[in-house]
Amino acid sequence: MHFLYNHSPIRYTTRTMQIKKLTKKDFDWVDWSVTDIKNNTEKIIDANKKTIEEIIAIPKKERTFMNTFYPLDRVEAYGSNLGHPIHFLGNSSTKKAIRTIAKETEVQLLNTLRKLYRNKELYKALKEYKVSSEKLSPEEMLFIKDTLKGFKKMGLDLPEAEQQKIVKLSEKISKKSNAYEINLNDYEDGIWISKKDVAELPSNYVKTLKKNKEGKYWVSLDYPDFGPFVKLSSNETLRKKLTQKAQKQGGKKNIKLLQELAELRLERAKVFGYKTHAEAVLEERMAKNPETVTKFLENMEVAVTPQARKDLQIIKSAKKRDLGKKADALGSWDMAYYINKLVKERYDLDTEKLREYFPLTYVLQNMLHHFGSLFGVKFKITENIQKIHKDVYWLEVIENKKTIAYVTLDFFPRPGKFTHMAMFNIKTAHFDYKSKTFHPPVVGMLGNFTKPNGKKPALLSLGEVTTLFHEFGHLMHGALSHTKLASHAGTSVSWDFVEVPSQVLQQWAEDIDFIATFGKHHETGASIPKETLESLKESEQFLQGYFEARQNFLAQYDMAIHNVTKVPKDINVLFNKMITQKTGMPVTDGAMYPAGFGHLASSYDAGYYSYKWSEVYAIDIYSEFKKGGITNKKIGKKYREEILAVGSSREEMKSLKAFLGRNPNNKAFLKKIGIKK
Repeated sequence: MHFLYNHSPIRYTTRTMQIKKLTKKDFDWVDWSVTDIKNNTEKIIDANKKTIEEIIAIPKKERTFMNTFYPLDRVEAYGSNLGHPIHFLGNSSTKKAIRTIAKETEVQLLNTLRKLYRNKELYKALKEYKVSSEKLSPEEMLFIKDTLKGFKKMGLDLPEAEQQKIVKLSEKISKKSNAYEINLNDYEDGIWISKKDVAELPSNYVKTLKKNKEGKYWVSLDYPDFGPFVKLSSNETLRKKLTQKAQKQGGKKNIKLLQELAELRLERAKVFGYKTHAEAVLEERMAKNPETVTKFLENMEVAVTPQARKDLQIIKSAKKRDLGKKADALGSWDMAYYINKLVKERYDLDTEKLREYFPLTYVLQNMLHHFGSLFGVKFKITENIQKIHKDVYWLEVIENKKTIAYVTLDFFPRPGKFTHMAMFNIKTAHFDYKSKTFHPPVVGMLGNFTKPNGKKPALLSLGEVTTLFHEFGHLMHGALSHTKLASHAGTSVSWDFVEVPSQVLQQWAEDIDFIATFGKHHETGASIPKETLESLKESEQFLQGYFEARQNFLAQYDMAIHNVTKVPKDINVLFNKMITQKTGMPVTDGAMYPAGFGHLASSYDAGYYSYKWSEVYAIDIYSEFKKGGITNKKIGKKYREEILAVGSSREEMKSLKAFLGRNPNNKAFLKKIGIKK
């Protein structure tokens, strides 16, 4: 028996297929109560129990793909469509009680599901199925292979005592990771500054700051407050004070938690028979092993360090020239300020002034139009879906008058909300075999841009425009997914490939000629001046060596605590030692940067390298658009079909080669950052 479609190359077919029309009931998760979250968590658990029991009960001779493996994907879709909204609410709900219960139940759910699927009888039942008994598609074959590998990675081939040890270790890891994230999201600090201190800052920025009865202004650690202040304030004392607080975000609690997480991960890896946690993790990634990643990072370090040291000297000289004999050693609190000042001096660029040309609504409108045209869809703002907060946008993604996906955009900070910028899956795309219907995905973006203030709209820095495009790339990966199985949908790809679609779209924002078309002064409607655009082009590679060295260092630090046979005694001390060693930057007094390095507490452990790894691939992909035209719909269609639509339904390297028509390389990346190979 052959499943779903024929065996021709994967192509998206939402233009012709039947698509499930979502109703208001499909979005009632927005208003879930504490009881709803608890009840839906139980529904997920019950559905998985039932599925497992039914699979085990099937006689060996009667096993087929449809009755033995397909039910695992169906329950995955069911569970995701209840579980993902819970995760989203945990990061976005306006109610603390909802955020708290969502985080708590998420940990409980993951632990319960791990217990349910650590089931030898189920593993035995799956291994009883004979692949040769049916004609299956490549996607189905890959699903079987990955599923069996997943059960093996749970330790089901190990003795019972070791299995139980893995269970306990996994539960501890999940609990500590969640605690770290809660500490970081709930951490609040900042500084009070006087009216005199804000006099030099842009008025539109000052208006966004909280003000007390004494006339003082509160600068919090949230990026919309922190970022502009350390970049624009000439008061080194205040910059230093705020930066020191920012580098303690998460506090000693999170240092301790991350230390414990690294130790627990290593202990679990050794039970499986691996030497290091990184070895266990990377086996399932494109990189395959720690040696490949280490070599990649070492090669990057060799390429960028000479330029990074020159860049750092340029920044040090700027401070000395500015303050003369009064100048102290360069500190982390100086970097944004003097980089901004140097860019202004050398290229006559006021990066903060550029905000005036990027009102959020105008950028959003143009971005949706451009990528809609490129990918053959339209985006329609709808008010028919309930919202978590009044500032939220809902979009329908439309193709041939059919809604093929839904997108929610939540751009502004509020208490308890996720503090950075990220994409979230809410409902998973999949094709239901029984109803012959495609279930459209629902995806969301949480951000923290500066809010509109009175008549002044939300204005984006060029860096924030880039971030917006980046996260929109993730959204498109989820929204334009079209796989047979929910398990393969959209962003379910290998962790070191998941950033590729986001980094690809980011390239448009970093293309000065293109992004110039998005720049319109929010008051006059004027375009960005020609001389400003020329300066932006000239400044593209300025200080790039330092930025690359810092990013590379963070990935090396990740490997330094995860690719070891014994975790360093104090991971904070290690960080402070490595940052000076790898970037040349001195350590801020009392710095606890790892306490706020959230990537390493959840999901990016032994995986932070993937940002740079995937950027190399993304820039290679974009080079094809540059050759054929960055608005070329034919190339856009090919990119949608070969990269976005297929998710993890085939190996990522095959998808890359299918789009490029060749093996990928790093030539375009090195050229972009100004490094001659």
